[in-house]
Amino acid sequence: MREKIRILILEDNAADAELVQRELEKAGLSFVASIVAAKWEFLQQLDVFDPDIILSDYKLPGFDGISAMRVAVARKPEIPFIFVTGEMGEERAIDTLKEGATDYVLKQRLARLGPAVERALAEVEEKSQRRRAEENYRTVFETTGTAMCVLGEDSVVLSANRGFERLLGYAVGEPEPEVRFKQVVSRDGSEVEDFYRYHREVLSGGGTDPVFFKTRVVHRDGRTLDVLASMGRLPGTRNSVLSLIDVTREKKFEGELKERAERLRDFLTVASHEIRHPITVIKGYTEMLEDVDIEIPEDMVADIYASMDDAADRLIRIVTELMDMSLIENDGIELDMTSCEMKELVLEAATDKRGWRADRHVEVEVLSDPGLATVDRVRFMYVLDELLDNADKYSPEGSPVSVTLEARAGIALVSVLDRGPGIPESDRERVFERFYQVEDALNHSQPGMGLGLYIVKQLLDAQGGKIWYEPRDGGGSAFRFSIPK
Repeated sequence: MREKIRILILEDNAADAELVQRELEKAGLSFVASIVAAKWEFLQQLDVFDPDIILSDYKLPGFDGISAMRVAVARKPEIPFIFVTGEMGEERAIDTLKEGATDYVLKQRLARLGPAVERALAEVEEKSQRRRAEENYRTVFETTGTAMCVLGEDSVVLSANRGFERLLGYAVGEPEPEVRFKQVVSRDGSEVEDFYRYHREVLSGGGTDPVFFKTRVVHRDGRTLDVLASMGRLPGTRNSVLSLIDVTREKKFEGELKERAERLRDFLTVASHEIRHPITVIKGYTEMLEDVDIEIPEDMVADIYASMDDAADRLIRIVTELMDMSLIENDGIELDMTSCEMKELVLEAATDKRGWRADRHVEVEVLSDPGLATVDRVRFMYVLDELLDNADKYSPEGSPVSVTLEARAGIALVSVLDRGPGIPESDRERVFERFYQVEDALNHSQPGMGLGLYIVKQLLDAQGGKIWYEPRDGGGSAFRFSIPK
């Protein structure tokens, strides 16, 4: 507030204006006054003098107090307006108060003027402080970075910030039916019941500290979100303030980390089994061959060597997969890109059936020859070998594996098809993830560590290709990949 109160006095009687000022001085007020009698003077001083309070006679020649009040209320509604008049009936006084006057003082009772001015100015200051507090609150409310809303006793959302709108999709100020917060609490579990309990606890005044809890809320579009909530009572009211922090992504990430840890644990279990098996085979047959006391038929010796060779190949494949994964995860893949005939590579891969079942037949169909494509030959052959080995592994006995090659716009498209059990729809998006296996990893019936398809995808990505899975018409799987020409 200013050091001196600026008082605009609208009075045509100089003696009465003098009496008003003396009464204010007797009340101990420090002020500077501007006395006007005409309309034009009043309008001018309203802007130039910039008063803190207006004191006006009720009746003036050519310009009355009611008109002055209406002008003041319209242009500067925050300035108190007090009638100081010799006559004003009670009914008329009440009407002026309804129209915007702050108070009225009869000239016969000027002793009331000082306290009336002090009271009016105190109310202005109180309103100003309250307005500043509300502005500060609104600033915090809007810029806090979290979704916030004020809830009534019946859980109706009385006001909400933009964060609330972004989180739940209910626009602030949007003309719509009342939103009760219980309507946006998820009903999948005990969330609604818990919300009511926390709301009752806050409104009962059992404590001044806010209540913190976890819950799930439903976005206007139907999505369910995980949130951390805090709720506290708004002082002096039966309302509560609710703050929500969206932790949906964090909770999802936490679940993914947990799942990855479980898959890594399963992978280590499977890897130890996969490595131990071929080593056990080689070790066992080596000891048998070294034992001079055991006579082994010649035809059996050939089978032993074949089994040892298969075990060594399996061990080499496991080590290669682990080394490839390490390169992919850490150093990246080094490629030796050369121009190769796609048809030649596909036919070569299809004829190399080492480790396959003896009755397995591979059917190759070149639908349209794509000609040359730039690839890393070794890595490309690994991709084909891995997909063909998978097809052999999961195909029924005696069922052929098919490979098709065709030219598409700017790409060579290769498809590896089998008549195996296929992949459940829930697993199709994940088969190319690291360590992921469709079947139970701890009770798997087929060899493998869940790295093959992951490495295949990474190798194709590095060469500008793409790979995807489709269920095969008539049953089975279709793994298709493209390479730019």
